[in-house]
Amino acid sequence: MRKRAVGGGRSPFTFAEKRRGICRSTRVEYNIMKLEEIVAEASKLSEDERASLASQLLHGLETPVYWVSDDEVGRRMREAEADPGVLITFDELVAGLRQPGRCSEPPPRFAVR
Repeated sequence: MRKRAVGGGRSPFTFAEKRRGICRSTRVEYNIMKLEEIVAEASKLSEDERASLASQLLHGLETPVYWVSDDEVGRRMREAEADPGVLITFDELVAGLRQPGRCSEPPPRFAVR
């Protein structure tokens, strides 16, 4: 069984290979870009294109499990400015987020210092 060279519209597979289903020699090469390469390519885009890309990437993230309205954020900021004692450290925030069942309840203190 001799295979013919590709070209001239002729198949490089013998009749027997085709019959057995061995006629897919498509070679697939993957070029996986590193994050640095993606950033470098994205920096070449116009400002509008970068904004569109950023929007698409952000919309691709999971939705937050805890939502706070703008009014609530304003109220919490005013409360923190009036009484810095309501602030928590970043470590306290992370510890609170890791507790099961905390996502549906507001934290006891409202801002991170």
